[in-house]
Amino acid sequence: MQGAAPARIGAQTVWWALAVWLLLMVVAGLVAWVLYRTQVGANRSVTEVTQQRQIELAAQTIGSDLAAVRSDLLYLSDQPLLKHWLDTGAKPARRELAADYLDFIRRKHDYDQLRFIDTQGREKVRVNWNRGHPAIVPAGALQDKAGSYYVRDSLRLQRNAVYVSPFDLDVEHGKIESPPKPMIRFATPVFDSRGRKRGVVVLNYLGQRILDQLQRIGAQGAGAVWLLNDHGYWLLGPRKADDWGFMLPGRANMTFGHRYPGAWRAISSATAAGAIITSGGLFTYRKIAPSSSSAPVVGDGPAGGRRWILVGHVPPAVL
Repeated sequence: MQGAAPARIGAQTVWWALAVWLLLMVVAGLVAWVLYRTQVGANRSVTEVTQQRQIELAAQTIGSDLAAVRSDLLYLSDQPLLKHWLDTGAKPARRELAADYLDFIRRKHDYDQLRFIDTQGREKVRVNWNRGHPAIVPAGALQDKAGSYYVRDSLRLQRNAVYVSPFDLDVEHGKIESPPKPMIRFATPVFDSRGRKRGVVVLNYLGQRILDQLQRIGAQGAGAVWLLNDHGYWLLGPRKADDWGFMLPGRANMTFGHRYPGAWRAISSATAAGAIITSGGLFTYRKIAPSSSSAPVVGDGPAGGRRWILVGHVPPAVL
């Protein structure tokens, strides 16, 4: 019986030691959990700030590009060569204007077309970039664009107002060009020396430049940078097969809202900028308009166009 007491004392000591060890493990686990949650919160905050800066950089890049196009357009609308031709109607003056347009396109590299379209919607002077081989379009190949929404809307504008079309794919002779060519059309009315509206100057801006820059910006961060139109269609999405659903056959459901309905409900009804976390990840967004403080800008069309939406996406796995 005397040996049983030390055995009991030894067992109690072991149990106490085990209890203390378990308590220490619980405390250590709680401390580790708190540290983990703190680190996760800090990392998420850093990710959110980084994404906000990334989207701000993307917005500034787009704004800078569009401002340069508007500057070129307003210069061309007030060009002495153009006014001289409109005042005289002389064929040599038209040839001289076309040659100047050709030189402009050859040097700029940012534009697919430069045109003067009269008040009846007829192209009178046109120069094409031709994928690096710029050329003046002969008179017999000039088109009637009276039915084009961007011509109709831009002809309604007053002096120095700038029309910006939706960001879409170029259409020639009623068909989408192949391979698809992303395009934004800028137009402004032209007046002769007597103040009469005589037509519009139209610049077709090669929109792939913007998309390429957004892809480069996205590659430098934790997530992708996407561009949507105001109906939620991808202009630049996670896959090429997602893009231009409002124009290309079989892609009518290829929208941001179809893939991320919760995020789209929040973004489409929210203010100009913000961030939201859903089961789909972190979405940082900013709504932008192709506008300018120096010249009023209007724009719309069958696929929308008054606003674009920049979206930065960090997937759940990265968070």
